[in-house]
Amino acid sequence: MLEKYLRYDVVGMLTGLKENKKLLQLWKNQLEGMADNIQAIQYDKEKVSTQPRKDGIDELIIRRDNLRQRIKEYEKDIGIIEDCLNSLDEEESFIVNEFFFKNQSGLSATLNITDEYHYEQSTVYRRRADIVKKIKAMVFGREEE
Repeated sequence: MLEKYLRYDVVGMLTGLKENKKLLQLWKNQLEGMADNIQAIQYDKEKVSTQPRKDGIDELIIRRDNLRQRIKEYEKDIGIIEDCLNSLDEEESFIVNEFFFKNQSGLSATLNITDEYHYEQSTVYRRRADIVKKIKAMVFGREEE
């Protein structure tokens, strides 16, 4: 999942976190449904067919394995992002929440932050940029400038 943010789109990564969590849950639900559709050969039956199956069981198994892999990758990447967010201090968390996790405009977020911390608007935007850089460094590592 992190690869799709091309190592630079931290803003997209943060704003997409909620949707990625929903997608992850959807995939988990699909995986549960797939498990119900795949059954092993039952040798206790009177007649056991050894003919190749034409019901797409092999495609279903491949889809299930691919889905398991995607789920594993998304869980790992979401965990990395959440660990980074949990390491932020209270002010940084507030700013991230206002800008990226609430359904509001950037101006509304800025006004809420200026009210809460008595900052100038320019300070709010500078703090936001600093926090985005900090998260980028935590998720992707420091890069040479």
